[in-house]
Amino acid sequence: MKIYIITGAPNTYKSSVIRALTGVRNSATFNVQFLSGIFKTHVMITSCNEIRYKQFPNGISQEQLIQIIQSLPPSVEVVMIALRSSRPVNGIGAEVYIERLNQAGYEIMPVVMFNDTITLPTNVQGVVIPSNKSIPSNLTASKIRKIWAIV
Repeated sequence: MKIYIITGAPNTYKSSVIRALTGVRNSATFNVQFLSGIFKTHVMITSCNEIRYKQFPNGISQEQLIQIIQSLPPSVEVVMIALRSSRPVNGIGAEVYIERLNQAGYEIMPVVMFNDTITLPTNVQGVVIPSNKSIPSNLTASKIRKIWAIV
């Protein structure tokens, strides 16, 4: 399974860009067209480490994220998530989630980091791009489409 991650501070439009990339308004599983084919993709719109649901009052922990991914149907080949790189609800930054996903053996595609750099595992690549309210989400999404080979 391939994991696509966008990281950034609060209000860097991570979720808006994921919506622009995929056309998905809510977290769910959809077909997404990549250059290499159409893949069943589970899209998580809200940053895992800032989600507040009844079952996750303090955000989703790294282990809960792994459990969520493992519970997806076998037909899901891609997971796309956003992670806060600073000031997350649960106090755990994006680096910790990425390291845990890496340890679990998931293939982490180049991490897109909005406006700042985070420490990535040695086998994970990353790219920093600007994102803020003055840059339309669709323009940022067009840059990411090239990085992630999304049609």
